[in-house]
Amino acid sequence: MNTGLPDPAAMIALIGAIAVIPFLAITVTSYVKLVVVFGLIRNALGVQNIPPNMAMNAVAILLSVYIMQPAANKAFEAVRHKEIAFEDL
Repeated sequence: MNTGLPDPAAMIALIGAIAVIPFLAITVTSYVKLVVVFGLIRNALGVQNIPPNMAMNAVAILLSVYIMQPAANKAFEAVRHKEIAFEDL
């Protein structure tokens, strides 16, 4: 009985893996360090809400991407020539 739908267990695993991506992005990059440093600088200057938290987080995300780019390039090159099949996952 092939309905053309993917396996439910595989879909649950995929959704779980996607849910972990933000956690990994925060824990394995320099994002947290940058946010803490920006907060300390803002307190040292004596201002409470300038720049806004949203702007500080955006700058921290952009700087994290810039800082992590060499590591991402190395990881990409390591798996670039290897074929990864869905069955391997």
